[in-house]
Amino acid sequence: MSRQPDEPREGSAGQEPTDEEVDRRFAELTAGLADAVGIEVPSDEAPSPGDVGSAGLTAPDEERAGPGDGLGGPRDYSLAEEPDEGFEPPEPEPLGSAEPVMVLAWLGAAGGPLVFLLLVLLWPSAPSAAWWATLVATLAGWGVVVWRLPRHRDGDDDGAVV
Repeated sequence: MSRQPDEPREGSAGQEPTDEEVDRRFAELTAGLADAVGIEVPSDEAPSPGDVGSAGLTAPDEERAGPGDGLGGPRDYSLAEEPDEGFEPPEPEPLGSAEPVMVLAWLGAAGGPLVFLLLVLLWPSAPSAAWWATLVATLAGWGVVVWRLPRHRDGDDDGAVV
């Protein structure tokens, strides 16, 4: 049988707990949690709900906890220094250095299906010449892109080139 949210818990007889009972129960819970993770809590300082961060909790060895100790947060770590190998990426080619045939081929291969989609959505009654021109541009673009692919690999290595 489940308890309704409005019903009091068994044993509480409809009474709200006093502040002392809440503080005592909170101290029991935090002491149990501190024991579970291996933190020493000074007995004279019982943590209160308002000052959990400054409750006097200390690690057993008085050092700052590391990421694998279960005591640090997700940002309590530092990255290892990466060795500087002296690699500098090559300068990119200027934007105007592309081959005009390949630019047109990619425009036809990628732009043709987009024009088809726009014709279907925005101008379904377009003349048949527009549909045929889009189809020819798409097929020609794909044909040129595939035709210009390299026919042989450079070198005998099957791995990635870095």
